[in-house]
Amino acid sequence: MFAIDLTNSPSAPLTAGTASVLNFSLLSAPMGAGQSIRSVATVATTAPHTLKIGHSTRSIKGLRYSATKQQSPDVIIDRHLVRVDKVAATPTLGLSDPTFAITFGAQLVIEVPRIGADTPSPQLVMDQILRIVTMLNPSGNAGLIQLMNGEQ
Repeated sequence: MFAIDLTNSPSAPLTAGTASVLNFSLLSAPMGAGQSIRSVATVATTAPHTLKIGHSTRSIKGLRYSATKQQSPDVIIDRHLVRVDKVAATPTLGLSDPTFAITFGAQLVIEVPRIGADTPSPQLVMDQILRIVTMLNPSGNAGLIQLMNGEQ
């Protein structure tokens, strides 16, 4: 378990992993649901590495103004999704995976309410993202290892 308090700074330096620079080229134009798919061209037919970007909204209904108890308009929440998937190599298992079903990946969902002057700024949102990354990243990705071991 993450038994101790998790303290991190979004301005802390992050350790780079073993990832190299990749170029994700557009595979599909934005679809009706506001989603596009990109892929690394050099591995598109042998071990796909894809990046999906999507946008949607949801609303919160039934809020009331605190002073008058009058019902307020719905609050719209903008939702942004970024997902990266990569086909997992299986040479030691000797598996054939022609449809590339065995993948590993990560996704980030960003939700920001439209609340006029109180709408969180991009900097505040980025600080939240960096808090997660710095929690997972320290000491050889120890936080990620704990998370993947089911610790809470």
